Amino acid sequence: MERLHINYLRDLIHRLRAGESERRISKDLGISRITVHRYRELAERQGSLEPSSAMPEDKAIRAALGGSPRPPRIALSVEP
Repeated sequence: MERLHINYLRDLIHRLRAGESERRISKDLGISRITVHRYRELAERQGSLEPSSAMPEDKAIRAALGGSPRPPRIALSVEP
């Protein structure tokens, strides 16, 4: 799953809580529907989509996502 900036995540959660479709969100934010769906599932597990609950804080969103992604490791083809 591609990692989104925290501002995109807050917007995505806000739109999901408002009842917007995954298709509409993916088109507006320029991300895949699969990514939106995966973030929806994560937000549902965390209870972030409940209308009666407050919007999650940035710290809580980061904690739910886990550590920051590691950069890709590329094997060098040149010998030292």
